[in-house]
Amino acid sequence: MVDGLIERDKTLAARAYLAEESSKLSEADVLALLNNPDITHSFVPYNTGVITDFMHRVGSIKNKPASWRDYAFSDLHGEAGS
Repeated sequence: MVDGLIERDKTLAARAYLAEESSKLSEADVLALLNNPDITHSFVPYNTGVITDFMHRVGSIKNKPASWRDYAFSDLHGEAGS
């Protein structure tokens, strides 16, 4: 059910998110994020190296991951993430 939920029903996805998270965002705020064409929603990490590089540089993480596969579930390792 979760896979593809955002693409199928953004309103339901926003409500599910808000039901599980203690967020100060409104449903309209979450829907705006889900409808933003610059944001991609996927189980597979994309372009996360920039984030891990920053986290390592500022000391948030001790060891810099060599690959996104170092912090993603192994059943995603066959995908083309980054």
